[in-house]
Amino acid sequence: MTRFGFTRPTRPRSTTTSIRFIPTEGFTELPDIEAPPGSITSGQNVWIRRGRLEPRWRLEQAADNILSDLPTGAFDYDDVGGARFLVVTSQDTVAFLDNESYVSLQYVSGTSNFPPTGGQNDQYFGTSVYLPRSDLNVGVFTNGVDPLFAWGGPSDSTGFSTLTQGPIAKDVTLFANRVVGFNIRELSSSSRVVQRVQWSIAGDPEDWTGIGSGFEDLVDMRGQGTRIFSTEEEMVLGSTEEIWRGRLIGGDFVFRFSPLNKEVGIPFAKAAIQTKVGLFWLGSDSNIYHLQGARLDTIGDDVQRTIRDTITNEKAAFFGYNDELQQLTFYYSTSPTGQPDRAFTWHRKDRAKWTPQRFSDPVAQSFQLNIPSSATTWGGLVGNLSAQSQTYNDLLGAAGTPDEALLTSNGTTAFFSDSAGSDLGATVLSQAVFGGLFGADADNDKFSDRLRIDVRADSASSLTVSVSGNLGGTYQAEQEFAISVQSATTQSNFHLGVPGLYHAVKVESDEGRWQVVTVKLDASFLGETT
Repeated sequence: MTRFGFTRPTRPRSTTTSIRFIPTEGFTELPDIEAPPGSITSGQNVWIRRGRLEPRWRLEQAADNILSDLPTGAFDYDDVGGARFLVVTSQDTVAFLDNESYVSLQYVSGTSNFPPTGGQNDQYFGTSVYLPRSDLNVGVFTNGVDPLFAWGGPSDSTGFSTLTQGPIAKDVTLFANRVVGFNIRELSSSSRVVQRVQWSIAGDPEDWTGIGSGFEDLVDMRGQGTRIFSTEEEMVLGSTEEIWRGRLIGGDFVFRFSPLNKEVGIPFAKAAIQTKVGLFWLGSDSNIYHLQGARLDTIGDDVQRTIRDTITNEKAAFFGYNDELQQLTFYYSTSPTGQPDRAFTWHRKDRAKWTPQRFSDPVAQSFQLNIPSSATTWGGLVGNLSAQSQTYNDLLGAAGTPDEALLTSNGTTAFFSDSAGSDLGATVLSQAVFGGLFGADADNDKFSDRLRIDVRADSASSLTVSVSGNLGGTYQAEQEFAISVQSATTQSNFHLGVPGLYHAVKVESDEGRWQVVTVKLDASFLGETT
């Protein structure tokens, strides 16, 4: 009221509202109406890259299948000449990848005869170490059941054998010029010392009894030893219950072992990975842990509940890492006896957000695929710079180097390709739902009358957009449109006309290389909800 008794005029309430968001908040477990704009309330097969939402790359076959049963391991062998070869294993097969073809390795008896006897649940782990007497690197690997195996690489032979004096170990690493095994069982005994660490002498992986070799039982460590890793300064040892470190101190004791964390362990041997940015593993609480130096963090808070509610076979779960894209992917199974058919990808350099994935063909192992090449040799560059015709990858000694690759459950080798249109021939639907729009206004029904979407595409692509007035319960309107192929972002407008209290927008496609930059939904008020 004014001092003369008249009502003061007020500004009329706006009859319209709008919401605009960048779709890069990643997957959320929050209720739809509480989810931040731009977060994915449900979806599959999308990535967040460079501030945009895009379909995940598809799987392209990299080599002929040599495995006739379930893959049980994939690790790198580093040749003394600098080339790197992938070694894959199953219950009945050990093979290495030579360019785009696998070569089978056969067990050869030597000073001892202990061929592989492991089953399909016995995971292989391996490393490479220099063997002075042969002037080459040998791949040392284990299945946790038989004494350590050794292979001299492609330049030596296509046979592998039992490592001289090597123990039976669940995992093996190379540290301080020594081969180190963890969770040891003596060949002459059926009992296993599950917290024992054992190492060879320095400079000779075939001598496990000489001066400088030894072992230590970590009797204060709870649980059973699962994995052992090496960093620049220390070893990291994980049991099902705890994390320890081992450091070189020299002298008669060689190493000193001490607890790093007594409350967190590495319970699942396969679900742990070492990358350039630290160690990652699945915890017993279904969270994902990251260890870098002495700092231990959880990074899976946004997906922990979903993993806990849907994972049914933790022992089959595993990780993959893409160095180029800085993406960590956790693969897990929703079938009690099956291999992983779902995944979550953590986009480290894109705000550390997660996006969901699905696979029609279950996957079993992940690795970084590097295809060696003889394109570059010493003295191979002759003449001035302008005379060189080799590509950058040729100069690196690598021809076509996709980064992250997978072994499917039937042994097919496939890598993530930005040019593939399907997963090994299977159509892939990429989808993301952004729900809880207009969640701040719970009093009024809204009529969404216009959807604007900013997109771009580097190849022929189409995208379907849908709007729901009941948080995705039903989609009352949808529109498929082609995206102009150009380097610039373009805007498309749709009048879909959907009433409701809370809205959701869905984008999906099974083709093309599109990128969603921003989404804007305009609506008008219909009145108070009843």
